[in-house]
Amino acid sequence: MSMHRRPVRGRRTGLAAAALAVAALTTLGASAPALAARGGGGGKPAGGGTATAGSCSVNPDPVTVGADYTLTGTGLGADTLVNVLISDSGATTSWNLQADASGNAAVTWHSYWTGTSKVTFQVGAKHGFTTVASCSFAVN
Repeated sequence: MSMHRRPVRGRRTGLAAAALAVAALTTLGASAPALAARGGGGGKPAGGGTATAGSCSVNPDPVTVGADYTLTGTGLGADTLVNVLISDSGATTSWNLQADASGNAAVTWHSYWTGTSKVTFQVGAKHGFTTVASCSFAVN
């Protein structure tokens, strides 16, 4: 009587999978304290989102067409570089400003068209920009 033995593939595959799982857990376990110490993202904004943390104001409000107005952003982050977008019925204008030590930035601009204007204060992030403050105002 001859005895035929089946290859034991399931057991070998199971052992290989278990070894991979142990290696993955060991790697993740070693890097978890490093990630926790860095705060996960290294203290940088996530990017592409709209994490509004500050506020925006316009003076005067409403604005008379042809007049100057001042945009002020507060709570933007101390000494942060800020991109300010002003969108109105005619165009979009962009300014790059640096917030002061209190996290405030301001720019004076001129109104050219009537309608509603939208202002967005953004900070650079890993993959684009994150909106930190926004507001809108009327130009009559």
